[in-house]
Amino acid sequence: MDTDVEYALQQQKVRVFRMDSEEYKTVSYNRRDYYKISFVTSGTGLMHFGDIPVVVDKPFLLFFNPLMTYSWTPTSETHSGYTCLFRKDFLDNFSQQSGLSHSPLFSVGGVPAFAPDEKEKAELSLLFDRMIGEFKSGYTFKEDVLKNYIHLLLHESVKQISVYDSPHYNNAAERISRQFIELLLRQFPIDSPLDSLQYRSPIQYAEALNVHVNHLNQSVKTATGKTTIAHIQQKIVSEAKMLLLNTDWTVSQIAYCLGFEYPTYFNSFFKKHTDSTPLSFRR
Repeated sequence: MDTDVEYALQQQKVRVFRMDSEEYKTVSYNRRDYYKISFVTSGTGLMHFGDIPVVVDKPFLLFFNPLMTYSWTPTSETHSGYTCLFRKDFLDNFSQQSGLSHSPLFSVGGVPAFAPDEKEKAELSLLFDRMIGEFKSGYTFKEDVLKNYIHLLLHESVKQISVYDSPHYNNAAERISRQFIELLLRQFPIDSPLDSLQYRSPIQYAEALNVHVNHLNQSVKTATGKTTIAHIQQKIVSEAKMLLLNTDWTVSQIAYCLGFEYPTYFNSFFKKHTDSTPLSFRR
């Protein structure tokens, strides 16, 4: 695909495809940039959301948070259905109280999945067909129309959603700690010098998990024996070492990627935890 065309597609706030189309087979996008809704109408497979398996052996409507780690293993040769991708700023007022990240459809740690009956399958197929038609149209205000269609889809799904059970946890502290660790790991590895960590502090992680920071800190300490900030710093040091040894990025670029406002802050942080400056470690 032409580089300019691919760049233009990446900048679109919303995109809708049929899964069996050539367009969908060649589409590329950064998972961290888009929320995703997939409606599988035929075909089978095994979807893993972290360590939660979902057997897709009938029509399924699935919702994906950009922070989710997921993988798909097909168990049939062909699949059909629809996929809708949209950026957070396209629909961030879906839930007026807390935004998309706290919607039950896109919550971290759960796996929202809706298995429609035949009537609902027909209605969803019609809705997605209309979305695709609008997406391909030349109508000036088609994004507004698509926003309304997606609002309708999300609100109807919230009414009927069944959230797959998460793995068994012995207590609430273990559950919250596991969600924190998963959210931490999902930020790595850093693939480009233009990327930057979304969460750097315990407060930011607490907000993403919709818990009070004191509750997060206490849960992580109870479940792991280490503080929240210790986990974060350990992972940042590990990533810094990897980037210094395996890329030609400058120290300033690496500092930016890891969330440091100034390279001097990164230098001090790295030396405190490794007894070496970044340049000395690289040499």
